[in-house]
Amino acid sequence: MPFHREDIQIIPSPGLHPQADILVYFPKSEVLCTGDLLLSQNCPAVQDVPGYMDFLDKILDIFPPGVTFAGGHGKDPTMDGLYAAFQKAMAGKPRSVRSDGFTPEQRFFISYAQQWRRIMRPEYLRLLVQTDTHAPAHYRVNGPLSSVATDTTRLFPAVFAPPR
Repeated sequence: MPFHREDIQIIPSPGLHPQADILVYFPKSEVLCTGDLLLSQNCPAVQDVPGYMDFLDKILDIFPPGVTFAGGHGKDPTMDGLYAAFQKAMAGKPRSVRSDGFTPEQRFFISYAQQWRRIMRPEYLRLLVQTDTHAPAHYRVNGPLSSVATDTTRLFPAVFAPPR
């Protein structure tokens, strides 16, 4: 399959993490993108550890020496770390309300939450919980945002106001 002036190879994974992961090999560049099957900071969550070890042996045998392995997203940043990086990037810059009515800080949290926005039927959610190693989307928002609760409460007072 051609991609950016290079023929690439799409290789299905044996359904280890998650079941839909694939490998993408760029032969000319000698780069193998492994998605979440090979992480830079830790071991992925896999159900079948012996199967995962066999898989790693196979990819080491299949691809030429010197191939560069490009792993998945690496270590997941914490919400505190992301927000601290945002605050550092915004240091000394104006933080005025824009035409949408939100401050830069509010837009930071809104954009984080929107990336995980999903509407799922209960049957599909049950299937994901049984087959996907990742947490359902709403837990990927509610958990991390709770670590910066004081900021979210301050930035969204109408949402977090106590009931009357």
